[in-house]
Amino acid sequence: MLRNQNIPKKFVKNKILKKFNTWLKENKCENISTCLGCVSQIKFDKLIVGIDNKSQLKDIIKNVRNPSKQIPSFNVSENDIIIDPRKW
Repeated sequence: MLRNQNIPKKFVKNKILKKFNTWLKENKCENISTCLGCVSQIKFDKLIVGIDNKSQLKDIIKNVRNPSKQIPSFNVSENDIIIDPRKW
């Protein structure tokens, strides 16, 4: 998950991302740990994760072993642009 300052312009005003970032600040949570905590609630066979560098991979590996137990309770619509990478 990109840091707030690195989010592409077309996502900056996305209501879900704003709500998520506000939730992170209010709950003093890290974005990668929280995202992995959300994903860990879903049953799936495989997961594809994109990275830009070795540091991001290390961060994911470190957090996948101990994802956040505290996750936001709001829902994201399947129609939301952030869900479908083909719309990026």
